Amino acid sequence: MFELQLARGREAARALADMTGAIWNEQIDEEDYARFFENISLFPEGHLLVTCGQKVVATSQGFPMARVPTFHELNQGIYTLFCYRGEYYYLHLIQVLPEYRRQGIGDMLLKAQIDAARRAGCKQIVGIAHENSVAHWLKNGFDELEAGWGTYGGYGRFLWVGMNLMQS
Repeated sequence: MFELQLARGREAARALADMTGAIWNEQIDEEDYARFFENISLFPEGHLLVTCGQKVVATSQGFPMARVPTFHELNQGIYTLFCYRGEYYYLHLIQVLPEYRRQGIGDMLLKAQIDAARRAGCKQIVGIAHENSVAHWLKNGFDELEAGWGTYGGYGRFLWVGMNLMQS
């Protein structure tokens, strides 16, 4: 029913941008499409789509970075923090259209991002959990990080969460 795939090319960049616009109720323009395409080009393994038939119903974005940034740094532009050999993997977004939630799609994307982080050799995966989704992250093995709560853009309050990926 649902198919997970890597986001590749301009069409995938459009799908990621359009999903972001739909979830956050934002207007998306050509500059946004170009930015998403550039971001996919940096680290394609961390840009994922879930489709149901021909419809994109969920997306996720993640990439390695050298350290856990502050909320201020995130607000300056997340891809400035990208680092191929980073010890940390930043899971920026898991976005699922409202009518497709509670069907395991978020868990599918989270597992795929954890796998991408491991393949990239990162020691920890971190993300900012929107106040409405903290329980989902904690249920899936993430812990609250010391960095705590903050704001990202005009999107509300977020909590830093993380999961140690080091194998014993």
